[in-house]
Amino acid sequence: MLCFIELGTRRVHLAGVTAHPDGAWVAQQARNLRLVLGERGRRVRFLVRDRDAKLPRAFDDVYHSDDAEVLITPVQAPNANAHAERWIRTVRAECLDWLPITGRGHHEQVLHSYIEHDNRHRPHQALQLEPPDPPVGPTVTSEHRHRGHRRDRSTACSTSTTDKLHERVTAPYGQFLRAQARGVLAVDFFTVDTVFLQRLDFLFVLEVASRRVHVLGVTGQPTGDWVTQQARNLFMELEDCVGRFPFLLRDRDAKFTAAFDAVVAVEGITVLRTPVRALRANASAERWMGTVRREVLDRMLILGCRQLRSVLADYADQKRPPPAPRVGASIATWARRAGCLGAGWAGRGPYDEIGWVG
Repeated sequence: MLCFIELGTRRVHLAGVTAHPDGAWVAQQARNLRLVLGERGRRVRFLVRDRDAKLPRAFDDVYHSDDAEVLITPVQAPNANAHAERWIRTVRAECLDWLPITGRGHHEQVLHSYIEHDNRHRPHQALQLEPPDPPVGPTVTSEHRHRGHRRDRSTACSTSTTDKLHERVTAPYGQFLRAQARGVLAVDFFTVDTVFLQRLDFLFVLEVASRRVHVLGVTGQPTGDWVTQQARNLFMELEDCVGRFPFLLRDRDAKFTAAFDAVVAVEGITVLRTPVRALRANASAERWMGTVRREVLDRMLILGCRQLRSVLADYADQKRPPPAPRVGASIATWARRAGCLGAGWAGRGPYDEIGWVG
């Protein structure tokens, strides 16, 4: 397999798959890539490669003819070509290690499908959580996000192509979440194993702006009906506060069924699904799960659903101390924000071993 990566856009090009990668074949793949990039109006200034003997002088001459400089990495220094090495490791861990490859044609078909997904749907931190080639399509604009104003299929089909392109959101995904943090609810599952070798699923909702956690439920059989009922219970608990949250962020877990999305949509909330295998797209929920595991679940034995729900509810309700003051910040201002100026404070619950005293 011979592949090329554009470091600026993270776009991957599959040159070809062969069992006999001789010098002539490799040079021809380089010419093919030059034609593809030429059609897009892109020009290669630098090419980074290792010292593999399968990359002959004829391969370098293809890029020298375009006044491109070929940079050869030092001996046994894979980190000098870190982007390519990391992508190879990713495609092995996520794809090739899970599939028995039967031949060259099968191998090429699998890689083409994976690279198409990688280029069109995989978010990259260097691109503000955007894919290299984001799909162009219609999205719901702000005028349709209010309660009771959702676009139906007939409206979407009647929209012209020009209007669809104008409706497309151009802000990066990460910038969108930061701007809309006050109105985003993040929902997620995580699993806990008991001492009796039973796996329990815990469902929670996090208010991204205030970091307030709502414990929805714990069960050993998280069916679609159960998850939908927990959503109804959440909106009954929020009551009049539901209007403050126009968005609900979730992953693509199969336990979130169409009925769950329908209950959310009735409240005038738009469901945002994270990209495939993009944990950082729901970073607030993922970080809270990591914190509760380190501070609570890794330090005690769980016997069943009732104990787990009680423990997590107490943990979510406890008052957490604020972060340490920044250099140059006023200690009095910091203590006043913490609510501990002039009175002693100690955390409540079975997990507070350190108290803050004003």
